[in-house]
Amino acid sequence: MKKGLLIILAGLVSFASISMVNAASQSDTITNKSGVVIPIDKYNALASIYSSNFMNYMTQEQYDIIKDKDLSKVEIVETTDADIPNNGISTCATEHTTESKSLKIINNSGYITMTLSWLKVPNIKKYDVMAFRKNSSVSFGSAYYFSQYYISNNSLNVTHEKYGQNFDNGVGATFKIQNGTNHEMELSVDATGSGRIYGSYQHASHSSATLENAMDYTLSGSGYGGVILFNPKIESKFDAMGGVYLTI
Repeated sequence: MKKGLLIILAGLVSFASISMVNAASQSDTITNKSGVVIPIDKYNALASIYSSNFMNYMTQEQYDIIKDKDLSKVEIVETTDADIPNNGISTCATEHTTESKSLKIINNSGYITMTLSWLKVPNIKKYDVMAFRKNSSVSFGSAYYFSQYYISNNSLNVTHEKYGQNFDNGVGATFKIQNGTNHEMELSVDATGSGRIYGSYQHASHSSATLENAMDYTLSGSGYGGVILFNPKIESKFDAMGGVYLTI
């Protein structure tokens, strides 16, 4: 009887030990909504730079690109509308905030991410544009990533639908703002070389703006945000928000 009791106790101790190991293992990692398993210390480090939406939906491919980069080199400098001229082509530091939007660009050792966060629900939800323009001494990878996050029916949603355009001097994405709240848009690209990269987000502020209008642009330093040069016939349909830039 005592022998049987000892066996049971030993089994309970063994089970408790296994449970403690499993609990410790689980607490050492976080699995995001895309199924990417991230060590918690690495997750916390990345979360100090990237948005919670990016962290929740980051793909394995994106994680593999950024996981070993030197985060100590990331620097963000914020400005507001009051700090820059309101001429539509100005660029400022790495973060630009207006009354309704906040635009930020991050260089994580060559992995460039631009994030636009809406501080208010946009009244007009037509087709907007995000784009990067680069110096000729900078090269972009063949793939770039676009995400739109938003709250609808009390749940977080993400879509990657875009109409992409590739140019000799950069890339752009045109997309429809989804119905919902808490909108956040992200555009990311892998860059090599040395030089400046400029980023711009242009919101269709006129209800007559169409998909065709939002794709009728080239990339130029004289464009909105120092990036997006719309056809003059339709440029007034967009809000001419100032841009951001950084040097790699």
